[in-house]
Amino acid sequence: MSPPQVQPWSFGSWGGILAWTGAATMAELGAAFPGEEGVQQYLQYIYGETFGFLAAWTWVVAVVPENCHGKLGQFRAAIAVTVVAGLGVVCYHLAGWDKPNPQESQDQLMRAWLSAPNTVALDGREIEWQKLHGWESIGLYSAALYGAQWAYSGWDKAIYVSAELPALARQLPLAIKTAVPIAILSFIAVNIAYYILLPWRVVSTTDSVAVTSFSHLLGSTLGAIAAGLICLVVAGPLLGRSFGAGRIVVAAANSNWLADFLARVGSVSGRSTSTAYAPINAILFSTAWSIVYILFGNFRGLATFSGLSACIFFFLTMVGAIILRVREPELPRPYKPPICVPVVFTLVSGFGVARGAAFAPVQAMVLIGLWLVGLGLYSARR
Repeated sequence: MSPPQVQPWSFGSWGGILAWTGAATMAELGAAFPGEEGVQQYLQYIYGETFGFLAAWTWVVAVVPENCHGKLGQFRAAIAVTVVAGLGVVCYHLAGWDKPNPQESQDQLMRAWLSAPNTVALDGREIEWQKLHGWESIGLYSAALYGAQWAYSGWDKAIYVSAELPALARQLPLAIKTAVPIAILSFIAVNIAYYILLPWRVVSTTDSVAVTSFSHLLGSTLGAIAAGLICLVVAGPLLGRSFGAGRIVVAAANSNWLADFLARVGSVSGRSTSTAYAPINAILFSTAWSIVYILFGNFRGLATFSGLSACIFFFLTMVGAIILRVREPELPRPYKPPICVPVVFTLVSGFGVARGAAFAPVQAMVLIGLWLVGLGLYSARR
């Protein structure tokens, strides 16, 4: 059976829909259990403390260090510029087809937009989608879906402020229903712009597609300037994420799941300084893990590893939400989406996790190894 005829950028819409169903279910749990601990809190309540620890451990050592990279929402200024550049190229061609700029991509004119173009892997191997059998193509689609989910990362973060919302039942679902559609449209728009600005062969082989787009269109000098501007755009969000990562480590240490020194906040005792309330040890711990991943991995491999690590616990959380519907039907739920919402996420993410683990066995084995180490530390702490 031949694989579905879809463009790679269409994974933005599928990933966005999956994120939407997950966010709605998270809103249900966040409204039922207001707090700042997130997924680990739900898993601990539903399955027991060991699952809560494994979720916290996985976030600390596998998800958070890699998620300190920039995401879709952090590049909104670059997204706007990229989309405008793509529209400019379209208008240019509409105004004068006989004078194309050789620096620009012609793929949008010569290729069918709804067909599946061949993809060039990092090792130079060309993936011909038409010739793949179903199981192999599903594995590649699962990896692509991890990438889309990585880009949408943040849909689960609204639950961390659920305890502070005065009208939680109204505000939390409203925030999700507003933010996720905007993210989906932005994702699709910027990927269409990339397809206009660059040949597909270049898009499929670069990990810095925004910078490559501007270099291809405007030249290497302006491309370097664009890279510098993107770094400035990302600097602020990365700083915020580093402190968020530190707080997750502090919360795990306060639960006696990690070493006590990681729960220490500030480096100067009894003195009012700028570092008195900063989780310095926890931030250094997260930074060290990030450096390890950067030294021993590549971007796509790390994105798959991070996606697999997070999706497993998102899958367990959605299964838990369904279990609670049966086990505790009288549990107060200020927000309660239709049961098909968590079921859809469970089915898609469960299959994606199973096939993704088979498709990326190295990442799966590393994750299992980290779990075994974590369980050893957990037993020692107890």
